[in-house]
Amino acid sequence: MANVVSTKSGPPPGPAGRKTEIGPQRRPSVAGLGEYLRGVREELAKAKWPTKAELFQLTKVVLGVIFIVALYVGGLDVALGWITQRFLGFGN
Repeated sequence: MANVVSTKSGPPPGPAGRKTEIGPQRRPSVAGLGEYLRGVREELAKAKWPTKAELFQLTKVVLGVIFIVALYVGGLDVALGWITQRFLGFGN
């Protein structure tokens, strides 16, 4: 058998035999940063921001949910600790 040499050039095939293309490397520039920040400002201007009253109401809802979940998890911890101690004899 003769050795076959491939004349193909380019990056090696990627997963499942597909070729992966690597684009030209771009260096960040100050102009690019300015353009990005302008885009961020435009998108933030499009956003609907809550009023002060809505903000306080939503904050109360979030804190209430956190409190309820904390009570639930704490109760579960106490119950499972009691079950473990009672039936498995752990924890004296």
